[in-house]
Amino acid sequence: MQWKHFHRSVAGLSGLLLVSLPWACLDDHRPPTANELLLINCRSGWMPVGVYSQGDRVGDAAPACYRMIFQSNGQLIFNRQQCSSPDTATVVAEWSLTSNSLSLPYRPGNIYGPPTGGLVEELTSSSLKFSYRGGPDKITEVWACP
Repeated sequence: MQWKHFHRSVAGLSGLLLVSLPWACLDDHRPPTANELLLINCRSGWMPVGVYSQGDRVGDAAPACYRMIFQSNGQLIFNRQQCSSPDTATVVAEWSLTSNSLSLPYRPGNIYGPPTGGLVEELTSSSLKFSYRGGPDKITEVWACP
């Protein structure tokens, strides 16, 4: 009887230990993909080039002084320190990239896009182009790494 009670105690203690482990153990520790590295390696930050609809420029993703800085820990810094306006705070949020989908948080100054980012159309060491919405309502954002 005591042996059965011992096993239950050990099982209960094991479960308690698993639950109490720090959440950091669940973090994604895989190495970045080649596409993620393209985003991360733009150390000065991606600067906005423009927003397009059906090939026509319809505005800007953000003022030219803004920079999106993708960090390897999954954080996105939306840096406005180069702007001359009084609002120079840095906004930090999370980002992710699959083979063809870029997930972004809400970005200050972006009046066109959804908070989720969009379909990656082009990604090189100097150019990022992604779109959202479909058909005639398609919007494309273009960013550059200087």
